[in-house]
Amino acid sequence: MARKVLIAPVGIYKQRVWKSIVRSGADKVYLISDSKPDYEITADVAHELEEQTRTNLTGISIVRREADFADIRDIYRAFVAAIERERAENPYVEITLDATSTTKEAYFAACNLAISYDLEISYVPGAKKTSEKIVRQRFEMEKGDPGGQIRKMLPTLWIPKGNPLREDHMRVLCKIVDNSYNSINDLVENLGKDEGVVPSDAYKKRFLRSILDLEQMRLVRSKEIGRVKLIAPTDEGKGIARGIKEAARDLERNGIKPVITSHP
Repeated sequence: MARKVLIAPVGIYKQRVWKSIVRSGADKVYLISDSKPDYEITADVAHELEEQTRTNLTGISIVRREADFADIRDIYRAFVAAIERERAENPYVEITLDATSTTKEAYFAACNLAISYDLEISYVPGAKKTSEKIVRQRFEMEKGDPGGQIRKMLPTLWIPKGNPLREDHMRVLCKIVDNSYNSINDLVENLGKDEGVVPSDAYKKRFLRSILDLEQMRLVRSKEIGRVKLIAPTDEGKGIARGIKEAARDLERNGIKPVITSHP
């Protein structure tokens, strides 16, 4: 039987997330609470869910994590770190992303990742219908809220279903996420140094193809200045790269060789 993993953001809907845990049949559950101080209650809910799971369900491993569920980059980081770690440990793992109690940003990210990684999404709706009184109370509370800055998120990522990123894709993303290069040639030269090789024409073409792939996937943006082409990760690309690096660190600590090292 394939191993089952549930990745569940934790908001305020404790019992609905609990139902998702029970129905998932998961062997391992990631409970991801919100890292922002104002949302400390989500860590309390995650703790209660952990205790409830350990008391009532046997043989389930619980992993606690945090993410800023208003930051699309941090959401991708948290999701991808868990996904890549589990896929490295068991390529046949069945992973479900739960969207019962989370933000619109996290639901958006979950949908993108579910398509590209060929995952399932679970959702437990509320059992009670909202009354007119509650609707009016919410309206009075929210009608004067002007909102923050407009947040632009990319549409669905164009990542191949089921096997989203090759090693070369990962290496490029992880190389550019925290470093800037004057040109693609500088980037390729640096990648060659990591491998201890002098980049040949074939080597350069290989990584140029990977960069073009990442542009098509909408994980990288490019800009031409004269004869120089500059590239930078999108917010989604940044989050995915940081998740890959986090997964690599976890795997290395557990004696498992990751697809790429944590310090490419």
